[in-house]
Amino acid sequence: MDIQEHTKPANLLRYSFLWNEARLVIAAISLLWGATPVMSRFMSSGYGLYIVLSVISGLVALYLLYEWHKRGRKLFGGNDTIDLVAFMIATLSGVHLGLSALFSTNFIMSALGYSGFFFTIAVYAGGILYLWSAWHLHKRYKEKEEQLF
Repeated sequence: MDIQEHTKPANLLRYSFLWNEARLVIAAISLLWGATPVMSRFMSSGYGLYIVLSVISGLVALYLLYEWHKRGRKLFGGNDTIDLVAFMIATLSGVHLGLSALFSTNFIMSALGYSGFFFTIAVYAGGILYLWSAWHLHKRYKEKEEQLF
């Protein structure tokens, strides 16, 4: 395995995009399955790993935002509003996850109060938006022959 091959800018961008896509699906499952991290349901010692992966997810999302900005704020070669909405859902939720891990506080869930009707609706809506975002970005990524920017 040649590490130089994996650290080329095009590969780093691809891996970052795929990581962010996987994180979106896992986060959606977590939200739709009771707003509890999936890992904590399967691993008693999963919290430490959850923190590390959450911080990595935040850094990956920041990297994607940086690349998007650096490359002229275009997605898939254009300025489609739906692409931008899906991308912002994907990246900003990743940044939020990373910050939540660093500060041990989920800012959005804290603002929603962690319970009640509105909280439940927001959690399910978030899960559905995450799945939609992952699906839309993946579809567009394949349509544009895996060229994100």
